[in-house]
Amino acid sequence: MNLGSIQYFLKAAECSHFSKAADSLFVSQSTLSKAIASLEKEMGVPLFERQGKGVTLTPYGKTFYTFAQRAMHELKAGQEAVQSLYQLNGGQLRLGAMHIMCTNFLPELLWGFQDENPDVTLSVQYSLTSEILRDLRSRRIHLGGKSLRRVIAVCDDAFAVAGAVGGDVGHRILQGVPHPHRQ
Repeated sequence: MNLGSIQYFLKAAECSHFSKAADSLFVSQSTLSKAIASLEKEMGVPLFERQGKGVTLTPYGKTFYTFAQRAMHELKAGQEAVQSLYQLNGGQLRLGAMHIMCTNFLPELLWGFQDENPDVTLSVQYSLTSEILRDLRSRRIHLGGKSLRRVIAVCDDAFAVAGAVGGDVGHRILQGVPHPHRQ
């Protein structure tokens, strides 16, 4: 299964017509038909019912359509996240930190980050460790500071902990923080 076949499948389902889908994708109708036939063969079930020149999704096709849409959405979000991370052009970075980090460590680090990324809005909230972990899980913050030696980030549903934060290491951590998609 490849990305092109999934894109062809989604477009054919949206257009209810192979020729119209092929035209909108700038491919030949036979290329699209072969890709969908290959996809159906790989899945072992028919995804479309052919009705004259039109097509409709089978129950299998309807089920797959939901997942294919979700997969394409996730891929697009991933692409945007990588571009946002690379460009750091806007968006918001929300940090949670213990009070000691906010007074002793973060100001200098954040000023340098803000100078290099003026379009990124930074916000910092003072919290207890338990609140930082809760807010990371619920995505209310993107990065949490537990102590001067521990910075916690969340990726999917797992926490990543970076040690020895300070100076260049702390700056590299902030450079690697995936901020939200242009909120």
